[in-house]
Amino acid sequence: MNTLSHVFCAAILTPVLSAQFTPELLQYQFNEVRGGTVTNTASTPALPATGTVNNTTWQSDPGRPLYRGNEAGFGCLGFRGTAASWVHTGWHVSQTGSFTVMFWMRRDLTSTGTNPFGYAFGNVTFRAFAAGAGGQGITFRGTAIGNVDSGFPVINTPGVWQHVTLVVDDVAGQALWFDNGTPSANVVSFTPNTFSYSNTTRFMAVAAQGDSGLSPFGLHYDMDDFRYYSRALTQPEILVAMAAENPSAGTFGTACAGPGGAPVISANGLPQIGNAGFAVDLTLAENNRLCALVLGLAPAAFGTLDLSGFLGAGCALQVDGFSLIFQVTSASAASQPLPIPPSTGFLGLHIYGQWLIAGTSGAVTSALDINIQ
Repeated sequence: MNTLSHVFCAAILTPVLSAQFTPELLQYQFNEVRGGTVTNTASTPALPATGTVNNTTWQSDPGRPLYRGNEAGFGCLGFRGTAASWVHTGWHVSQTGSFTVMFWMRRDLTSTGTNPFGYAFGNVTFRAFAAGAGGQGITFRGTAIGNVDSGFPVINTPGVWQHVTLVVDDVAGQALWFDNGTPSANVVSFTPNTFSYSNTTRFMAVAAQGDSGLSPFGLHYDMDDFRYYSRALTQPEILVAMAAENPSAGTFGTACAGPGGAPVISANGLPQIGNAGFAVDLTLAENNRLCALVLGLAPAAFGTLDLSGFLGAGCALQVDGFSLIFQVTSASAASQPLPIPPSTGFLGLHIYGQWLIAGTSGAVTSALDINIQ
């Protein structure tokens, strides 16, 4: 039996259409089960590969199978009230032309104030926030096109996930919000082919006003599946994009360096249903050494296992060892094929992987969250 098929044998999931629109700039799925970083699984390396969260207790359960991992308690950036979490993206916003920003939001049931104010993203000027001057809705402000107000409420449904999308279509000269895929009646018009914004002073934050972390979204709301596209999505594309998370493979946890530095785990292709060519790669490892790809299903429940007595100081196993596949590195690398079966029964399943290398001094990679969609 194929190794990955063996891992999947107990999975029973409801078939749902998988979203196939990976953004070019930012994609935070918030599925990491530990640590203070989130992986940017966008389709290009234009923006930093990780974002830094201001604490390590940010994870919450979105309560939706296709938007969480295999374990309860993880899958979104959670409401924390006055101890709210937010993400430093490491990006100085530079945007010319069309773009789309979308995310899920859910007001927490314990948020009872009449003005549940919080920033969804921003660099202090280029920003979007709910409530406050946005009234009962959400608004985008700080650029030459003026205020783009949603025209629909976002504060009146505590406990209910709502998908909001901002589209700035530079070709058409229009900007508007979408509510669960439905366009707002409030459309802001501007001169086509003129949108341009740049700021080299402040970094953009997700779920806060800017890089100082002021007025975070988590004062009142959960956030999930934040995406930033470098184009204007159409309504049909938005409807498909909000149907589920995109297939992705993002790292979490820490690596342990070998003789040539910290080895790297990465995906070869997307873990998309039916992708027979999907593989998990190892690079920057010591050459001609025994290595093992460890696969697991429940890394949070497993915790971590200290391997310092076997591989060296600071080395730890960070996924449960459901399956181990041994290889020998060649040219300081290895690659393990993990074909994704062509069955919608695997939608939303997460497999977690980590490479261990038994070198002249041992090494381990960080862990990889393989999100099958």
